[in-house]
Amino acid sequence: NLRSIQGIARESAGTQNGRAEFTREICCRFDDRDAVFIDLALFDECKREFSPAEIVKKSDGRVSVGLDLSKNHDLTAAVCSVLVGQDVYQWCHAWTCTHEIEQRERLSRMPFRKWADEGWMTICDGDTIDLATVADTLRRWCDEFPVWRIYVDPVSGSADTLEQWKQGGLPITAHKQNRFEMSPPLQKFNTLVRQARAPKQPHLFHDGSPVYRQCVRNARVETDHAGNITAGKDVADG
Repeated sequence: NLRSIQGIARESAGTQNGRAEFTREICCRFDDRDAVFIDLALFDECKREFSPAEIVKKSDGRVSVGLDLSKNHDLTAAVCSVLVGQDVYQWCHAWTCTHEIEQRERLSRMPFRKWADEGWMTICDGDTIDLATVADTLRRWCDEFPVWRIYVDPVSGSADTLEQWKQGGLPITAHKQNRFEMSPPLQKFNTLVRQARAPKQPHLFHDGSPVYRQCVRNARVETDHAGNITAGKDVADG
């Protein structure tokens, strides 16, 4: 009866697996969020309004940037992270281009033009992402904040550009996308998000970027026999 279903719904609401199982078994509807690595409900609770400049003043004085360069025309994104006490604060920006943008918006479920109007990302004219525009933002961040390192995949297909950036003063640091280097930060990220409702534990706070949220929603992970995880491009949803 309805009261029984309501009771099951309340019991299932507390976890991602519970909500997915309720949607699948009780509502008879498959939801692709069953496979999402990060609990989006908890990730949304990590949203905070803050000024990066003010947060950096309270930090340990080291801003790290994670940069994912697109190999084609889809999406390039950079996330700034800083430690304040035991808490991690993050803000980000993304880039794409006008090439087939309407089709890509439909396929990826990402309204690029709306997000660009809101200031979350930059849309470059043409069929490729203008790396000079990306570099300009990185240099501005380095001028505004004490950027310690800019982590990027050394086999991203832009080795010459990365070397030029490094020679030009940007603190480019290689970070390979393999299990050995990706598993610890992925597990740490997951732990911080899961602690969103634990007041005495370290937390993750982000600026609410819808681009960041959709990237998290699209992410899928692969696990080896020892429990080590890595993000898999071939299983990503978008």
